[in-house]
Amino acid sequence: MTTAAPDALPARGDTFLLEESSPGEVYTAEDLSEEHLAIARTVHQFWMTEVEPQLEAIRQQRPGVALAMLRKSAEIFQPRT
Repeated sequence: MTTAAPDALPARGDTFLLEESSPGEVYTAEDLSEEHLAIARTVHQFWMTEVEPQLEAIRQQRPGVALAMLRKSAEIFQPRT
């Protein structure tokens, strides 16, 4: 069994399934703060209302569509001061 160094970062992605790790090295939904959950809700809403309706155009690489999505996401997710 491997032990994590005190300053080791939590496991990313699915590595916790493939490598030995302690429970403290794995993020779960219960570890997320209310801010994290709010960001996840915002991303989900943005995907559903802005990106998904344009998905076929993005896949077909229609000029300007992907760029428009990036610009919209930048407006929404720009840090507020």
